[in-house]
Amino acid sequence: MQNIRIKHESYLDIPKAKNPLTGKDMDIHFESQRPLAVMIENEYNARPQSGLSKAGVVYEV
Repeated sequence: MQNIRIKHESYLDIPKAKNPLTGKDMDIHFESQRPLAVMIENEYNARPQSGLSKAGVVYEV
C-alpha cells in the first residue's frame, strides 16, 4: 500500500491584495472595486453618527 499525501490549501494561502488607503490585506475579489467616499455632518444635531468605527479611513476637516 502506498502512502498518499494530499496537500490542502489553507485559507491563509490564498493571495491577498493590499488596500491602497489603509495598507491592510483585503480579499483579492475587492481589488477591482473603487473606493467609496462619504461626507457625514458633524454638527451637534446630527449626532450620534454610526458606522464610523467600520471605516477604513476617517478624515475630520
